[in-house]
Amino acid sequence: PVVAVERLFLFGAGHVAEPTSAFASACGFEVTVIDERADYNTPERFPQAVRHHVAPHGDVFSSLEIGARDYVVITTHNHDHDRDVLARALRTEARYIGMIGSTQKVKKTFAQLRLEGLTDSDLARARTPIGLDIFAETPAEIAVAIVGELIRERREGPSQKKTRGAEVVSMHETEEP
Repeated sequence: PVVAVERLFLFGAGHVAEPTSAFASACGFEVTVIDERADYNTPERFPQAVRHHVAPHGDVFSSLEIGARDYVVITTHNHDHDRDVLARALRTEARYIGMIGSTQKVKKTFAQLRLEGLTDSDLARARTPIGLDIFAETPAEIAVAIVGELIRERREGPSQKKTRGAEVVSMHETEEP
């Protein structure tokens, strides 16, 4: 069957975005990197990306045409940029919208967005803090958690995988002394 390409719009070109782009591309996502910093958002740093928008984050939204099959990941270098991108992304039909950040940052961001008129229903579409909870610490580990969550979102509807929800047991727990 012919399947439409799933596009990932990656806002930010920092240390977490670099491995996120590589892993997402390897998993079949068509990656577009958006960052205003020309020295960061380069084909050399993001060779897998099909497009690079070197412009302020908010300036490119009208040209992106984000639809119901698209994914948005927000990892910019600035909390204000993250909030602005999140607000704009929530006004699209994107299938997945995720933003990096601490619990405290998320609370502050959501409070500000409520003041700007977004509802709790709007905010419920955002996955934040982003990524599967795998206790990730390094940029590469965080990228694995993010892409893992993208894959879970991709597969959640049609997947018939039998291991979903299975309890994970450590081999150490099953060994007898």
